[in-house]
Amino acid sequence: MQLQVRVIVNMSITLLPKEILEIIYHYVDALSDRIALACTSPQLNAAATFSNLAHTVEKEYDVNIVKKHRAVDVVLKNATFLDALCHFRHITHLHLRSLNIEKISTLPPNLIGLYCYNNGLEELPTVLPSTLKILCCGGNLLKKLPALPPTFTELHCSDNELNELPALPSTLTSLECSENYLKELPQLPSTLQTLYCGGNQLKKLPTLPSSLDTLVCNYNQLEELPAPLPSTLVELDVSGNRVKKLPTLPSSLRILVCSNNNDLKELPTLPPYLCVLGCAFNGLKELPVLASTLVELCCGGNSLKRLPGLPPNLVTLDCSGNQLKQLPVLPLDLCTLDCSSNRLKQLPALPWSLEFVCSCNNLRNLECRTVGEEEEEDFSDDE
Repeated sequence: MQLQVRVIVNMSITLLPKEILEIIYHYVDALSDRIALACTSPQLNAAATFSNLAHTVEKEYDVNIVKKHRAVDVVLKNATFLDALCHFRHITHLHLRSLNIEKISTLPPNLIGLYCYNNGLEELPTVLPSTLKILCCGGNLLKKLPALPPTFTELHCSDNELNELPALPSTLTSLECSENYLKELPQLPSTLQTLYCGGNQLKKLPTLPSSLDTLVCNYNQLEELPAPLPSTLVELDVSGNRVKKLPTLPSSLRILVCSNNNDLKELPTLPPYLCVLGCAFNGLKELPVLASTLVELCCGGNSLKRLPGLPPNLVTLDCSGNQLKQLPVLPLDLCTLDCSSNRLKQLPALPWSLEFVCSCNNLRNLECRTVGEEEEEDFSDDE
């Protein structure tokens, strides 16, 4: 029978021996309750006593605490003690954030997660622990990564100086490699779910795995996307490329951003449940039928002469810098409108709470009627 313990924080609990408190702690599931328990007793040295809470290492005394309680999650605040920690086999997650470390020579042998972003790292250990599953090394000066262990799941290496990536393990689910100097990507594993590869020099992408739900490949040199796109795709950002035509969009897509593709002249049929459409600064002359679920539309900087009917739940509309002579009926829930730099002569009835910009048009008399006022006029006419 599983022992269930309910911790009641009061003054009397501090009178219990340390050994009894540790036994009680062992059977408390909620992290907040564990911290509360720890804070009731000076004997436990606050939360740092317990092995599965994050241990902060700033002084030599903290290293001894890590060793004594076989801590698994360690946050290093003083790079002086890095080598000492690397001998502890019980450490599974090591945080080395913003310590100005240029090199890591060795790592704890059973490490699962290494978080060493925003340092001055120029290289990582030649051989990573075979247990490693997560590597977060963004914001460094890395030019090359070591081989990744076979059961690896997450690689976050954005904002480095990488020219290439190592072979990706078949278990990888998340890859973030934006803001590097990559000209191509290796073969993507079938397990991959998220891919962020913006701000590189990619001219094409490899075949996309069928499990992918997020693809952010903005600001590269892509002229096309692999087809077909995965049927699981939820977010696609291909802005700032050279794409001339988009492939058929899957019905699963909720976010589409394809702005700043100068040669993109038309959009394909939009998915039925699309929520966000960003297609500004392209060569568009018209938009397709908009999904009824759309809440944000940014289509400024094109050559649009008219807009299609607007969805009832639309909240944000930016159609500035086009050739519009009139706007369609505005949804009641619209909060933000930018229709500046068009050829508008008048505005439709405006929702009550609308914030709008309409400069640089042909508006002579800016008579801002609200939807409510228009309805009242219609009612008076009926009488």
